[in-house]
Amino acid sequence: TKEILAEGIDADMPVLYWVTHDLNPPALELSWTIKDTGKKVNWYRNLHCVLMTGYEEDTLDFINPGETTVRETVSRSLAMRRHAELGRRTVIVKKDY
Repeated sequence: TKEILAEGIDADMPVLYWVTHDLNPPALELSWTIKDTGKKVNWYRNLHCVLMTGYEEDTLDFINPGETTVRETVSRSLAMRRHAELGRRTVIVKKDY
């Protein structure tokens, strides 16, 4: 996450960050294996994507889309744990101009 913060947030670029809904423990819905690679893929029913907008030493700031869009500050350690449990999926939207 330190690299994500440095490369994305500190450079004023949007960061899409996968966690679980309400930062609850992951709830495995189903799994399958890709025939060509043998890689197992897990799908979690509470998978959730937020827009990371800032951070402090112990917190992360998100715009959390849902029924209403909410700006929230969450525990950095908990968000990072959920992010890791889901495979550390992140997208940094880089400017190309």
